[in-house]
Amino acid sequence: MARTIRKGGKLGRGYNYVLETGEVTYSNDPNIPVGSNVYDKGIRKDTRRSGQRPTDDNANRIRRILQRLIGTEDPEDLMLEIMDALKSTVSPVPDPGNFYTYVYRQRLLE
Repeated sequence: MARTIRKGGKLGRGYNYVLETGEVTYSNDPNIPVGSNVYDKGIRKDTRRSGQRPTDDNANRIRRILQRLIGTEDPEDLMLEIMDALKSTVSPVPDPGNFYTYVYRQRLLE
């Protein structure tokens, strides 16, 4: 899973944390140790909508497909399977920080 590192803290006392989990990866603030969770301790509020938060393996539609990969799949068949799994979530405008699939249609030039 991709990790997005964000910064927090005050001048002279900063920390880095993983946006998806809230885990602190770096800190020079004695009140926020590495390995702690900024969401659990109430230091930061998780501002992502509930639909953007990490899901478990059973709820993640793409992870189900990834678990079955053996490396010999046809790319076109795999893309069709991914598109079928995601067909209920069509977003007209991409949001930063999310993953999207695209289908490029070739236009023949005359």
